[in-house]
Amino acid sequence: MNLESNISGDSAYFERLQRSCELQDGLMLTFLSMVTRSSGKLLLRSMLRQTLEGLAKLTFAEESSLFWLDDQGYVTESILARGIAIREQKETVVGQVLEGGLAGWVYRQRKTGVIENTETDERWLELPYQPYVAKSILCVPIIRGTHLLAIATLMHSEIGFFDLEKVQLVELCAVKLGMVLDLLRVQISSAPKAVLDSKATKLDMGSQEEFKGISQFILSEGGKLISADPRLAELFNYEPDELVQLDSFFSLVADTHQDIFAKKVAQCLEGVQSQLLVTFRGVTKEERSLKVEFYGYQTRLFGKVVMVSRVRVL
Repeated sequence: MNLESNISGDSAYFERLQRSCELQDGLMLTFLSMVTRSSGKLLLRSMLRQTLEGLAKLTFAEESSLFWLDDQGYVTESILARGIAIREQKETVVGQVLEGGLAGWVYRQRKTGVIENTETDERWLELPYQPYVAKSILCVPIIRGTHLLAIATLMHSEIGFFDLEKVQLVELCAVKLGMVLDLLRVQISSAPKAVLDSKATKLDMGSQEEFKGISQFILSEGGKLISADPRLAELFNYEPDELVQLDSFFSLVADTHQDIFAKKVAQCLEGVQSQLLVTFRGVTKEERSLKVEFYGYQTRLFGKVVMVSRVRVL
């Protein structure tokens, strides 16, 4: 099912949504293809490089860098714009940037940082022997729930290059990439430091099955479905046309969880909180109970507040 055909206008928003979904899907395919046959370090580096290259390609950034953070908030892996560096030099650069640069500001504020001109913004730290020209900067945190997973910095030599459209696209991508990178975080945390063993492989295969139980959609006020991918109907065992006829997404939530869940969604749409991550008890067409994880964030569509959402059957 695709309810997007019921909406006209703002094609730019849906183009951004599609491009961010494509980047997310590509990253997930890499994760699923490598997770059972690669060491944790190789998997991590491959995923981070694909993440950074995808963001740079979407925004036409000339240079880019990325920091990966562990559960304690320490940078444990990085890709630097200056290219290959010895370990001591890399640690020095990362430390300086987190201490006095834009990435450090993003780390502390946990929100996107944009610099139109590095010569007039004190958040930009010019490092010695910097092998590139950077005038315009876009730095975005990749967050999943309470975890700050990574910080990506995109650079261009033209002043004011990263306009509002590019910022919105990167922020949308960051939300979607956060789901995949969080699976990577769990994998890295639970896997042995050397090669993944057979037990870890079995868990990873379970993760592949888990990904099949994911659906993305958009909600408006009152939980009304504006747009949904075909998997939403499949997860709850409805025919696509039957799902369209439901009063709201709340019809898929068990009676015992409806009130509290609807209240949390309303608070997010009202701006009390910008993101929502909860678990509730769902119900299929045959009234079979499902444990469902729901993630959503507030944005605007046609000037109205909506929630871009994703559910995962646990």
